[in-house]
Amino acid sequence: MYLSLVNGDKRLKIIKPPEGQAVESPWKIRGIGTLQNMPNTMKDTIKDITEFMIARGGYYYQWCAGITSDPKKRLFVDHKLDGDRDVWIYRDCGSETTAREVERHFLESGCQESTWIGEPSSTYVYLYKISAHTVE
Repeated sequence: MYLSLVNGDKRLKIIKPPEGQAVESPWKIRGIGTLQNMPNTMKDTIKDITEFMIARGGYYYQWCAGITSDPKKRLFVDHKLDGDRDVWIYRDCGSETTAREVERHFLESGCQESTWIGEPSSTYVYLYKISAHTVE
């Protein structure tokens, strides 16, 4: 189970609770309710990305989120990520609507918003950990 702390200044730390400790509502994040009300595709994508972020640590504000129709171009050309050195993830959400909802989830959690605007055919959501050489 995973938990994110909310503390008003957007410095949200992604943490794991101690071994054996129960967490009543591990996926409740900043006023949007639990993931139980979301379609399975959206729920699974958010869970997958959140687990990825937890494993790599940091605060939400240290991550950038966006949507695109071409995730490799967006990450490695537009945002200037190094595929071997930087931390990144993308997932096909199946529709632009789902991609925008997943992106909104992470933006409301405190991630930075990509300055690149998604195209109408954007079905991929992506996140990467911001570094000195990335272009948000």
